Amino acid sequence: MPSGASTPPATISTSKTTITDKSYFRRIRSRIRSWPGGALALKIVVGVLGTALILAGLLLVPLPGPGWAIVFAGLALLAVEFAWARRLLRRARRLVSLGTHWFGRRHWALRYGSGALLAALLAAGVAVGVWML
Repeated sequence: MPSGASTPPATISTSKTTITDKSYFRRIRSRIRSWPGGALALKIVVGVLGTALILAGLLLVPLPGPGWAIVFAGLALLAVEFAWARRLLRRARRLVSLGTHWFGRRHWALRYGSGALLAALLAAGVAVGVWML
């Protein structure tokens, strides 16, 4: 590599080769799987953490905050080890994308009115939550 040149942030440079982040994590997973009992341990850890994230996200969905983002993060973690989670995540991404594009094609009054209604509902939910304390 010429002097003064830098590697892009998405790569990790080693003495032998430059690898991307994705292949770096695949290499780590394959190394863990090569240990005796490593594949089962990885599957259990990913399953427990992914399920915990999904459950925590579902508990947070009615509250203002990143409930659905946490659910999708848990599903993405499960997709590392489980094919059914990969298929479900792919379908969820497609449905969210279709819904976003459909909503984006609606009249501006409907889009902004829906946003205002959602903000009012969230504010009412927060007010009820504070009142119940």
